[in-house]
Amino acid sequence: METSKPTVAELFGQQRRFVVPIYQRQYVWNAERHWSYLWDDVKRKTLDYLGPDSARSMATHFMGALVLLPQPAVRNVLPYKEVIDGQQRITTMQVLLAAIRDTAVAMGLAAVSTDLRRLTLNDGLMENPEIERWKVWPTDSDQEHFVGVMEAGSRQEVERQFPARREGRRLIPPAGLPGAYLYFYDELANFLTKNDDDSDLPPEEASSRIVALLRALQNRFQFVCIDLDPSDDPQVIFEALNGRGEPLLPSDLIKNYLFQRAQQVGGNIPRMYQAYWREFDSRETENGSDGEAPPQRFWRVMERQGRLERPRIDLYLFHFLQCKQRKEILITELFKEFKEWWVGTPAGTVGLVEERVKDLRVEGDLFAEFFEPKRITTSGQHLYNLKAMDTSTIYPLLLFLFGEAKRAGRVNERELDGILQMLESYLVRRFVGNMTTKQYNRLFLQLLKNLSEGSAAITAEGLRQQLQGLNGVTVEWPSDQQFRKNWLSMPIYSSARTRATSMILSAIDQALFGSATEPVRISYEKLWIEHVIPQKWRAYWSAGKLNDPEIGAWVGSDLTDDERRDVVLHTFGNLTLLTDKLNRDISNGPYTSKRPDITKQSALRLNAYFQDRMQWNEDEIVERGKSLFTMAIKLWPGPA
Repeated sequence: METSKPTVAELFGQQRRFVVPIYQRQYVWNAERHWSYLWDDVKRKTLDYLGPDSARSMATHFMGALVLLPQPAVRNVLPYKEVIDGQQRITTMQVLLAAIRDTAVAMGLAAVSTDLRRLTLNDGLMENPEIERWKVWPTDSDQEHFVGVMEAGSRQEVERQFPARREGRRLIPPAGLPGAYLYFYDELANFLTKNDDDSDLPPEEASSRIVALLRALQNRFQFVCIDLDPSDDPQVIFEALNGRGEPLLPSDLIKNYLFQRAQQVGGNIPRMYQAYWREFDSRETENGSDGEAPPQRFWRVMERQGRLERPRIDLYLFHFLQCKQRKEILITELFKEFKEWWVGTPAGTVGLVEERVKDLRVEGDLFAEFFEPKRITTSGQHLYNLKAMDTSTIYPLLLFLFGEAKRAGRVNERELDGILQMLESYLVRRFVGNMTTKQYNRLFLQLLKNLSEGSAAITAEGLRQQLQGLNGVTVEWPSDQQFRKNWLSMPIYSSARTRATSMILSAIDQALFGSATEPVRISYEKLWIEHVIPQKWRAYWSAGKLNDPEIGAWVGSDLTDDERRDVVLHTFGNLTLLTDKLNRDISNGPYTSKRPDITKQSALRLNAYFQDRMQWNEDEIVERGKSLFTMAIKLWPGPA
């Protein structure tokens, strides 16, 4: 390998391209951890350039390493190098140069903007000008954003193309390359109008500042470039050099590893990427279709896994490996486990490698349905309910059922619906009893092993028998009697359990819509759990008495009336669903004012119950709990 130390002007000043391979991860730098530090360095070096200390102005600033793999020359095509490592910093530098260029144009500084165009665009004869004109060509999933930002010409145009999204009352600016452009543009505008003490900068000094900034950036910011020899292994160097910058996700390492292996056996990398991996980089979420917020990158959305949040792509690969290997693995060792799995199974030819990558894509499409299920189908509704239970340890089993078992013809659609109902019932009944989840990972992997053995048909009855045979409080499937006792006496509500509780209430509400009821489409996700007797009941409500001896004994015979009320108000009989506004308007008020608002404003069948209930107390809570339970036991049948 060869090393060099080019400045920004030397790196980008030649007619040459830097191409990020399509199997590299997408752009992930952000303001807090990356852009702000780069901008501070640029600003400090510019002020040194303008200051009296020549030694400081002449000192160079190290930007980090670039690992490049020169590609063979092709007639009429501009020479280019693949960026094996350093794509985040080299792409960010191009966006920063574009922001300075557009500012110079707005200021009427033609010479500055011309210099900057030379650093961002190639010219002359090209085979494919639409692509070859760019000094840097990012990975596939970032190309549209990159071109949009680099061609926009102004902050206003970038904002128009990539608007902020609204979350409640907050406006969230765009992330990625559009976010980088807007960040640098705004910082630059402030730098050209304000001194460090926030006093106004004289207008005539703005042009000298931007010229100094350009000169400092061109001549005093330096990269260390490592040009690899064809005999060097890019994957080894790629893994070794990624301690600097944004830490690579396991999925980034896996993606790189996959395509490096495919390249080694002569695979058509662009075609394989487009066919099997591009979806992981470009798929967008379905939220935002109502105009409230633009969609996000689906596989980069963070989901909770235990105590930590991880992107969906990492969770998918984690559950995919557990499904394939039928064993527990640590998510912290995901890349290591993937390489061991890859090496342990035959994948030495192009066909075998491509089959493996295709399998990842097919299973990925299935996994995506677990997060955005089509609720118009029975299985989609069950998947939605299972997601609300927040039990991700079930995903390897679901991948097996929807993937391998279905493709092999071992489970049909009707049986699959029944199996999903059994699994949902198992989780709901244990959730209502506030029973431990510690053994779920082992349990569901054992069920996966049991169901995967042999070639016999997989049925809901077969799974029911397996669940029925589980013994002990850590794994047992609660009986109808246990389920009823927990439903009527166990406080179900807590701030950490609202999602599953809300799902259970919404499932009952949907079941209450009979054939004689007009069809109503309700967005249950936007509803809030409401306590009919509020948690702060002492302000408007007098103390009540629980007269049902059976429920009273279950709640606690040694408790005072006030203490019993504090328990039963968190049971299902006292919980309902309301809109956020209605919830806030009536939350802690007395029942006499609460009931009319609930019955007039709510379209839920769940709330029709209150129409002829003129008072509300502990006995009413118990009666409504029993009424709701008649639906719950049908929705979530037990082991008997």
